[in-house]
Amino acid sequence: MPTLHAIIDHKAKPQGPKTPYRNKHTKAVVLVESSKGLKQSRRELSTWLILEAAKHGWEIPNKDTPIQVDLIFTFERPKTVKREHHTVKPDADKLIRYTLDAVTQSFKIWTDDSQVNRGSWLKQYGSTDQVEITITY
Repeated sequence: MPTLHAIIDHKAKPQGPKTPYRNKHTKAVVLVESSKGLKQSRRELSTWLILEAAKHGWEIPNKDTPIQVDLIFTFERPKTVKREHHTVKPDADKLIRYTLDAVTQSFKIWTDDSQVNRGSWLKQYGSTDQVEITITY
């Protein structure tokens, strides 16, 4: 089973809803990310993943191949926080969406995130912000 495993020093951003607005010139509806800096952050994560994939000789699986993704989001614990578990925002579903979209954006790991059919995730506190990702097919 081909596996790509990477631990990336990166603070994952929650990918929230998109905000629609109407272009006053074309009258077309345009959707804009509601989370500031999301596009740049996703690009950074995508770039790190491309480098890791190249380093490990990763081959893009066929578009019909099911993929497993396991994620660990580590956030630096604020000095005032005493709780053991990361049970506050950002929401896990938004972090997962952010990460899967960053992988899809790379064009080097898989064809589309619809190929992901199983996986696991964990939010935790640690000494530094990190995203740990394991992709298997």
